[in-house]
Amino acid sequence: MKILLTGSSGRIGRAIFGALAAANEVVGLDRSPFATTRVIADVTDRRALERAVQGVDAVIHTAALHAPHVGLVPDAVFQQINVEATANLLQLAREAGVQRFVLTSTTALYGHAVVSGGCRWIDEDTEPLPRTIYHRTKLQAEAAAEAAASATFTVRVLRMARCFPEPPDRMAMFRLHRGIDARDVASAHAALLHDEGAAFQRYLACAPTPFRRDDCLQLAADPRQV
Repeated sequence: MKILLTGSSGRIGRAIFGALAAANEVVGLDRSPFATTRVIADVTDRRALERAVQGVDAVIHTAALHAPHVGLVPDAVFQQINVEATANLLQLAREAGVQRFVLTSTTALYGHAVVSGGCRWIDEDTEPLPRTIYHRTKLQAEAAAEAAASATFTVRVLRMARCFPEPPDRMAMFRLHRGIDARDVASAHAALLHDEGAAFQRYLACAPTPFRRDDCLQLAADPRQV
């Protein structure tokens, strides 16, 4: 399979490349040079995208602005990169005959659905309540992806859990409820290149939780005991 991977120089892009490159031709596209990147271009460059999707079987779109950019980058740039560039890539991929598109999204967009000091079970049916421009633009990108899906253009959205490099104690804490290892993120993307089902599907990717749904009330009141 020939796969176009955007954001290929980033941490998640590099992990996905590593999971796929042995058995596939992976064409990395990123504005920053790296060993996993063949095409040096910005995702806002429509002509570069148009060339990059030619002859491609699938696209994995990880390139985006993220939470650390909030407050440092204007909202209009978030809109340009996270929404407009995604819509362009979806359109160009369809026109080029690409069969499958996987969009990397985030569990962060649940935003206000997660209340500080409380506990809520999150799954694919939970309604997002975005808080920041990052959350809102990722949700808009998901909507564009869903609208683009068709009988000949399979689209998958993967909302990945927190995956920042962090000190071991914080990483262990987040793995209990909303973290994931980058290697598992990569495996999830690889799986979505082949899964069957409806033209559009959305999934969450998170580390397995040791908790049960009926632990929620006690977790909010007495987490150490649980």
